[in-house]
Amino acid sequence: MKPSLLGDVAGALERLTKARAAVVFSSALETAIGARAALRTAFAWALSTGSGQAGESRALGFGVWPLFADGRFDGPHAAPFIRAEDVERLDADAVWNALDQIT
Repeated sequence: MKPSLLGDVAGALERLTKARAAVVFSSALETAIGARAALRTAFAWALSTGSGQAGESRALGFGVWPLFADGRFDGPHAAPFIRAEDVERLDADAVWNALDQIT
């Protein structure tokens, strides 16, 4: 599932929960801002469904960084092991400020 491409993430997750689906979250080549939102969704899903338990969690497919020419847009550099703390360290303001500098 690529949360950044969904218009209704909450609705999709609700349907997946009802279906007891095994979900793998992945990126859609988003900047750090989109990555932060998508990774927060993935970690929240793991906690809400209990799939964060040892032996039950699934790998995240967030290995697209550093593909941006400007590294300020990249997601967390902790890959392949991304923790919730890494997501919270992403600085959305720095990304917006970098975008403002592009002419």
